[in-house]
Amino acid sequence: MAFSESIIIQAWKRSGGRCECMRVNHAHGKVRCERPVKWPNRGIETIGAWEVRSASGNNLDTLEDCQITCWACHIATF
Repeated sequence: MAFSESIIIQAWKRSGGRCECMRVNHAHGKVRCERPVKWPNRGIETIGAWEVRSASGNNLDTLEDCQITCWACHIATF
């Protein structure tokens, strides 16, 4: 399931334009990534690129499950 546009916008506002990834096996360790991302760069492999991910892995269309991730964190989850 894809996240609805309204959920993505709310998650973007919550993120403050920074990666929300907290995965301990990523380069940022046990803290939030915080890498800056830019709204127009969603899905574009460039500086400030980002994508949404399911925080739980269950792909629920909820704000709690929608996570803004920088491109590096996004591709590292595959």
